[in-house]
Amino acid sequence: MVVSEPFAVAFGLDEVGGSIVVDIGAGTTDIARIYGTFPSDDDQVTISEAGDWIDERLMELVAKKFTGAQLTKDMVRQWKEDGSYVGGDEREQMVELSVDGKKQIVDIGDLVQIACEGLVPHLVRAVKAIVAGADPGAEPARGRLLAGWLYVKRPENNPDTS
Repeated sequence: MVVSEPFAVAFGLDEVGGSIVVDIGAGTTDIARIYGTFPSDDDQVTISEAGDWIDERLMELVAKKFTGAQLTKDMVRQWKEDGSYVGGDEREQMVELSVDGKKQIVDIGDLVQIACEGLVPHLVRAVKAIVAGADPGAEPARGRLLAGWLYVKRPENNPDTS
């Protein structure tokens, strides 16, 4: 039997009784409402903004800030994977970069944040659509959002995360 990745995540974490799963992959982000059964097409949405999309934004931002920088997709992807974050204060992320043939150590932390935060409005729109389309009589989500490698709980439901 083939099941969607969001359902497999919820099942593996024993969260099939009322969760929203956000699976940010390389090429697509899959969002599904899970409430005890396999999600139907109405319970799921796929958007094209995902990991590769963030890589492209980050590459554009680095190229703009460091004119003449020599960049590869693999290099940029590794930087994203090493330092991805949204919100809060800027974090320093020092990387080695060749600019006009000269090796430099530069801080791209602000650019990583900008690239990652660019995904947030797309996620919010998709999650809102999934929530708005929920059956009012279905079991509500129990305050959990399962997001790719992240497992996020509302602070009021889990004092350890406050």
